[in-house]
Amino acid sequence: MRLFLVLFLIAGCGTEERAPIDQPNPGPGPGPIDEIPDFARMTEIHDSYCVQCHGGSAFTLSENALRASSAKQRVLNGTMPKPPISMPREVRDEYLSFFSG
Repeated sequence: MRLFLVLFLIAGCGTEERAPIDQPNPGPGPGPIDEIPDFARMTEIHDSYCVQCHGGSAFTLSENALRASSAKQRVLNGTMPKPPISMPREVRDEYLSFFSG
């Protein structure tokens, strides 16, 4: 009986960690930086959070197109990126800071 209990406990112990279900599913994106980002940094963020749906879109290809696009407003009002992708707050703030520079 004790052997069965020990085997049951050992078999029930897994090494796989699971994220709580109520946490957002962040994209694989890079972390924040302390200065106003340049377009190269925006390209990194686009590659992590935008090109899955917007690959080849003009706003991902040039700085002028990005500044003229609705990307800032859509990130600001939370309509982009769409689930299951979510942009961490730090990356969102960094993305929005690009438009103030």
